Amino acid sequence: DAAGRTYHINELMNRRITPAQTGYSFYFGTEELKTREANGEFICELYRGLLGREPDTSGKENWMKRIYKDMSREALFHAFAASAEFRAVEKQMGF
Repeated sequence: DAAGRTYHINELMNRRITPAQTGYSFYFGTEELKTREANGEFICELYRGLLGREPDTSGKENWMKRIYKDMSREALFHAFAASAEFRAVEKQMGF
């Protein structure tokens, strides 16, 4: 919703939360949990939302294997947020 978006933008701009914390609240907030999509779409959303790009085929396939084998969605989120690619995005954003 608009109020939630404004809140998160203000928190980011005032450096009270990090981009990863913002992403976590979007992906695992109460509203999001009510509208859970398929694993493939969740992975695509992580690529778009955290890395700012569409997933490459091999990357998406790798994460799909992991999510069905041994990785929770939360662990997957943290793997994206800890990646060098995401750190570069944060740096580009001034964090």
